[in-house]
Order: sequence, then structure tokens, then C-alpha cells
Amino acid sequence: MIDFSEIYKRAEPEQIVSFLLYGVESVEKFPRSLEWRLQQTNRRFHKEINALILEEQQEELLSLIFQYTALLQDIYMELGLLCGLKVSRH
Repeated sequence: MIDFSEIYKRAEPEQIVSFLLYGVESVEKFPRSLEWRLQQTNRRFHKEINALILEEQQEELLSLIFQYTALLQDIYMELGLLCGLKVSRH
């Protein structure tokens, strides 16, 4: 049996995700935590929304965006679980 322990030690989750999603390694390295990256993206997103859209329209737009992303999250989680189950059976 092949020993994958050295590969796992060197594996970077961002690179694996980038390869699986886009077929290439990520050019950008993320030295920060996932939490930090999410916070930064969230801050930038809200800053841009505030600059582009009138305050009265923001709540409705954000609600639609959150509904959409929640649906995508559910779908991709379900697909990931199904793929994981299929892989684990083989």
C-alpha cells in the first residue's frame, strides 16, 4: 500500500480546492485563516453594496443574495456528501 503521509503533510487545502474547481493551482496564496478571509470578503462586500445602492434597496438586495447563497451552499454540501459517499464505497 502507498504511504500518503508525506503528501498529506505538504498538501495545502487551498491548492487542492483550486485544482478540483478550476483544474489549476491557485496563483494566490492565502496565509491567513479561513475566518479572516471570510471577514475581509464580507467587509468589502458590504462596503461596495453601501456605495452602489440606495439604503432603501439594500435590505431587499441582501436578502435575495443571502437566499441565493444559502441555496448554493445546500446544493454543494449535498453534492459533496454524495460524492464522498460514492468514493468511500469504492
